[in-house]
Amino acid sequence: MKTYIVKILSIYLLMAFAGCAELDLVNPNAMSEESFWKTEVDLYQGMIATYDAMQLDGLYGGNLPVVFTGISDDGTGESTNEYFAPFRFKTFNSDVYLNSAIWQHFYAMIGRAYQVIDRAPGISGPNVAAISAEARFLAAFAYYNLVSFFGGNIAYVDRIQNADDHPRRSGDGEIYSLVEALLLDAIPDLPLASEYAEADYGRATKGAAHALLAKAYMQQHKYVDAEPLLREIIISEEYELLENFADNFSEQNVVNPEALFVVNFLHDGP
Repeated sequence: MKTYIVKILSIYLLMAFAGCAELDLVNPNAMSEESFWKTEVDLYQGMIATYDAMQLDGLYGGNLPVVFTGISDDGTGESTNEYFAPFRFKTFNSDVYLNSAIWQHFYAMIGRAYQVIDRAPGISGPNVAAISAEARFLAAFAYYNLVSFFGGNIAYVDRIQNADDHPRRSGDGEIYSLVEALLLDAIPDLPLASEYAEADYGRATKGAAHALLAKAYMQQHKYVDAEPLLREIIISEEYELLENFADNFSEQNVVNPEALFVVNFLHDGP
């Protein structure tokens, strides 16, 4: 009987030891940076994730239009809520959620864009150039909004960032120069609006890039540089004014030939 009990205890101890052993196994199906950025499809998904940043609650999915109205010359507000006070008085406090959210979310958008821009040269496919061009437009778009909100001397990010990177503060005019370089590189490879299917409405076009670059020039009072870009939009015949101006503000008129660029997303969508 004793022998039997000893055998049972020995088996139990062996099983307990095996159960406590630490197994360090790599899941072959787990996604990682090394396994993901391989194909044109991966690059496309990264580019769509860049668009998705615009839906965040600090940007077009939330309060960005309110904030830009508040700091504009014709913006006004009667609220005594300290949440909105910085925008009524044209001052900025990093402790206010709207300030920090706009900063974080636009830089998240820039970070996603550079994941695509920097990895595109190592990926082959017929649409890689166009995908990279869209990412360049989106990085320029995010920077244009950041400069409009915070001014020109903001963090300078022009590549994939590592966790321990500390981007330097940009000098006067540097961000506008970066915006210009991104857009000039993007324009040749961006499709015309008419070359997109209706299901892709809202993606960056050649006309949108011309318009954004013209706006960047005009903010610097470089009107001579902006004029040919705006003329190019008109003569492209890709856009036209609506017969009824009020239709610009109707949610029934989703695909709008008057709009150069729209933030297109689904409420509660996937």
